[in-house]
Amino acid sequence: MKLFHVALAAFAFIGLASTAHAADASDVLYVVTYVDVMPAARAAGATAIRGYRAAVAKERGNQTALALQETTRPGRFVIVEMWDNKADFDAHQAGAALQRLHDALAPIRHSPDDQRLHRGFLASAGTAKGRLYVVTHVDVVPPRQADTEAALRAFVEQARRDPGNLRYDVFQQTARPNHFTVYAVWRSKADFAAHERSAHRLHFRETVAPYLGALYDERFFTILD
Repeated sequence: MKLFHVALAAFAFIGLASTAHAADASDVLYVVTYVDVMPAARAAGATAIRGYRAAVAKERGNQTALALQETTRPGRFVIVEMWDNKADFDAHQAGAALQRLHDALAPIRHSPDDQRLHRGFLASAGTAKGRLYVVTHVDVVPPRQADTEAALRAFVEQARRDPGNLRYDVFQQTARPNHFTVYAVWRSKADFAAHERSAHRLHFRETVAPYLGALYDERFFTILD
């Protein structure tokens, strides 16, 4: 009987630990920031972003700070960050690393930075590195949010099984939950091209097309080494 009670207590402890972990995961904040510098200043912009990325990686609560550079317009970048919670991110917002980045970008900025805060709607654990990164902004009209969520769930489940896919996540904006950021990592451009021709991608695009509130904004990036 004593062993039974010990085992029961251990089982209860594991259950509580799992619940706590799930609660922590729900607090994770995904931050996507678009940066646009003047074409002639793209090297300076890349240097500033690299410095920011290195500094942020040492900050409390930061899980990931990934910097990407657009393939066709290399003066445009996107920074994808994961934070343990909003409190750690707020502390970062008031810190020196972000201020240094703003100071470095101020004289070369081509347009204002566009920062968006998200929860992990369909998010994977860990990190993945590939040859092609695709970041897509999906904006739908509010009455079709639930329909879009259902379409994304079905589509992402299939897309993650496509050959060459290393990551396929969806982040949902906290302030505007009818806006989504789709973040995908591919082993190669050829793998992504095959995915583009797939029946499930075509079905997804046809499904959400009537729901869109703005252009389906899909951009291609490489990692900023």
